[in-house]
Amino acid sequence: MILSLTYNEHSQHTLGGAFVRGTTPEEWLTEINHWEIDTDQLVCFIIPESIRSVHPAGLFVVFRGNQSAKLPYIRNPYGVLAEKLFIPIQSDLSPAITPEELRSLLVWDYQVFHPGIGFIGFEKTDQIDLTDLIAYSFPIEKEWSFAHTGISTSPRLQRIGLQQMQLEELMQSFKESVQESVGSKPIQELAPSAQTPVSQTTSFLLKLLIGILGVIMGIIWAIINAILSLFRKFSQADPNQPAKPSSTKTRSGSSGSGGGIGASISKLIGGIQNWASEKLEDLQKKRESELQRLLRMFDENMEEALKYAIPLDGDYQNRGIAPPSSTLNRRDTNFSLSGLGGGGPVDGWNVDNYYQDLRRKYQNAANKEIEAGDFKKAAYIYAHLLGDYHSAANTLKQGKHFREAAVLYKDHLRNTAAAAECLEEGGLFHEAIDLYVEMNRFEKAGDLYTVLEQKDKADPLYEQCLERSLQQKDYLDASRLALHKLESPQRTKQILLDGWQDSTQAETCLLQYTDLVAKTEKDQWGKHMEGIYQQTPSSKRNSLLNVLTQTYPQYKDQDSSDISKNIAFTIISEQASAGNITSLQKLKTFVPNDQLLIPDANRYIHQIRTQPVIPKPIPTAPTVQKDTLVSTFKLVSDILWIQAIAYQDQFLAFGIKQNILYIVRISSEFDIEYIVWSTISGSPTYFNLIYDPVFSKYIILHTDCTLTQKQKVLSTSMHFRDEISVLHPSFLPNAIHGISFNESGEVVILHTVHSNEVLSTYSIDGTLLSTNNTHQTDQQPLALIQPVREMIYRKEMYHTADGESLIQLIPDRHLRIDLGSPIRKMTATNHHTAIRFIVSTEEGCVLIRHSMWKMQKSNEFFARGKDVQHLCYIPDNFVIVADSQIVEVYTITQDNPKCCHTFEVKQPIVSILPAAKRNHFVVLTKAGEMQVHKASAEDI
Repeated sequence: MILSLTYNEHSQHTLGGAFVRGTTPEEWLTEINHWEIDTDQLVCFIIPESIRSVHPAGLFVVFRGNQSAKLPYIRNPYGVLAEKLFIPIQSDLSPAITPEELRSLLVWDYQVFHPGIGFIGFEKTDQIDLTDLIAYSFPIEKEWSFAHTGISTSPRLQRIGLQQMQLEELMQSFKESVQESVGSKPIQELAPSAQTPVSQTTSFLLKLLIGILGVIMGIIWAIINAILSLFRKFSQADPNQPAKPSSTKTRSGSSGSGGGIGASISKLIGGIQNWASEKLEDLQKKRESELQRLLRMFDENMEEALKYAIPLDGDYQNRGIAPPSSTLNRRDTNFSLSGLGGGGPVDGWNVDNYYQDLRRKYQNAANKEIEAGDFKKAAYIYAHLLGDYHSAANTLKQGKHFREAAVLYKDHLRNTAAAAECLEEGGLFHEAIDLYVEMNRFEKAGDLYTVLEQKDKADPLYEQCLERSLQQKDYLDASRLALHKLESPQRTKQILLDGWQDSTQAETCLLQYTDLVAKTEKDQWGKHMEGIYQQTPSSKRNSLLNVLTQTYPQYKDQDSSDISKNIAFTIISEQASAGNITSLQKLKTFVPNDQLLIPDANRYIHQIRTQPVIPKPIPTAPTVQKDTLVSTFKLVSDILWIQAIAYQDQFLAFGIKQNILYIVRISSEFDIEYIVWSTISGSPTYFNLIYDPVFSKYIILHTDCTLTQKQKVLSTSMHFRDEISVLHPSFLPNAIHGISFNESGEVVILHTVHSNEVLSTYSIDGTLLSTNNTHQTDQQPLALIQPVREMIYRKEMYHTADGESLIQLIPDRHLRIDLGSPIRKMTATNHHTAIRFIVSTEEGCVLIRHSMWKMQKSNEFFARGKDVQHLCYIPDNFVIVADSQIVEVYTITQDNPKCCHTFEVKQPIVSILPAAKRNHFVVLTKAGEMQVHKASAEDI
């Protein structure tokens, strides 16, 4: 049984304790002091952050006797159950449990069930004495017998007014305030302050302030000058006074003319500007000295340097400007959700000259903290210093801080799927269920209700999934739900029989049906197969024979095996009579001990094949050259085919029909299996499949659409010997440029974080392993402008394209080669051959030869003027170039590729893939037609 907490505002538990938030004794004692009760009546235990951490999250206080009845409002009250278990006052245990059962489960003297931290047990010896939290200072030897008069009471205020300031006083006050804020003390060591770099420097803001002040002073001067001019006018208008001409001395002197006052003001403003400029230059020099010291400190003492590290980036805007400072502030290096979101005043530092160096130091520090297992400090670096919330959430998840990680994913990254997975992994099942239901992932929600032993809530959710699968004609998934989730074997059999009659999954449905019958009705297996044979039309009897061939060895010792053997013989005989002699090879499955049967069958097959026959012409579209076309076959045409790949000895095609994502597996012998993966929302603007069968058995789907199912396992079967897992993971960060697998099977992602390109390495389960820059200190950043491109891994290096450049990179370093034309597509030769890249541009295609930190392009473009939409490398030095319908085949044995032949297909092309057969390739069109063509000119 797994117990969990559910919120219930109407719960009425007996108040037995309280949780005091905070990480220091000062915070705990401050709140306890407000209760005004005898501390001897309290039993106290320190609550850790998690079961894997020794850092405190708060203090839990148990009330003895009736002390709780005297208490005022308590912030986090806890009720007591069975005299030993303390839970939040407005919560209940789920599922419900009797007091007797609960007492039998409580093994410690005190148990606390915290909604975020979990279940914690204490023995009586774990109790702490509050007096041990107080450190007493030594007594001071002073004489206390000399009393003195205390401070007298201030008189009552009668009126408040503002004193008018003279202009000279106003300017002097402004000068003193600026001097006080900037400061003049030389720094000797790092000292407290508050600052965060922003895009606009403090220099600009202060100059703007001074400019505004100059305008105001100019207005004041104009007003004074106008008043004085009016005064002179009225003075000269007096008939009793002779007019006096104004002199130069009067305008520039100190006696009463408007020109003299204006000049004084201008001189004063100019002096202030010069003084402020000098102060700003001095301030910037001190700040640069601090930043240089910070960089040196990272090399000498990383832990100490982190305490003074200045934040570089963030997703949120701050408000207001803090007083300028020339020193760095000491900070708490523990991750805190309350420290995110911005909103406070900042002192903006110009760190442009040190930005990349600081980023590199921070990223290296985060990698070291991950290796050391201090995930919360790594999260602090990512979130608070680098503004990389995605990496912060991932490291918090690694450190088992599931609630904080979920908050980051949901509230800051808008990644509800990742948030739900965090809550599930952290045991916060009810919160996870709410998110899964919100995303229509009803099966996951039902699984969690099953874990909570609430079958009555799980089954309706499973029913919704089953009905949806039947509507999509995904009988295999519906049967899985009916058998393993709803535990209804009889219903499962009927679903599988319906699938055998109605779907493209017919053989697999019948195979699972026979297995289920053998387990539940062992004696009736042969009878069931005979009934199926009677109802199977001739068009599907070959599929029935395939199932019998695979199942007969498992059940040949049963009495009913003779029935299945006779059915197989009948089908083989019918097919051989109709001219289909390939099924004769399957006789050995049913008569393994007959040594003459197989030679006789082979001799018969040989005789039939050597008989002269008149070949029938292969119907082909008039636009396709028949000398290149080997064969064709059709997929269902009502699915919108998006992309296909060649994976080991099979093809995988992906398509959408009525918001359902389908996968089709095609074997090298062109056996076809249709699989329903997931409901998909929206039309994809990009749909990228990342795979490398040399290094990984996983395929990653990267798309901007939402899938209700994150993973699909393609199991082994009679036609497919390799199991493949296709993933649409929730751990992928935002602003991705390229994804690739490395030789360790890890997922390497090139993405942008606040205009900085980062190489992040993840394990296949989504664990962040490291983050690295993509350039050295003396290199310019990549500054990628095109999202979602190919990224190819060869010889421990990653290769991608952007704009007109082909880019080769490893952590902290990259190399560009300019092709002189915008790049559209790229492909590469296989791992085991000499590395060459074929890149299509707007001008044409070009061949790139690769060596260690050196790339050399061919002298000329080929396939000029072609709107290249598809590139495919074929082993033995062929490359296929195609637009929407015209296909050209080139040999690349020389530096300048040569065109072998060209042909046209009738429908727009979806994908071009290398075939299993040497020098052959496959073209998939939007109509679902797959054409196999020859690549070698000698074979035509």
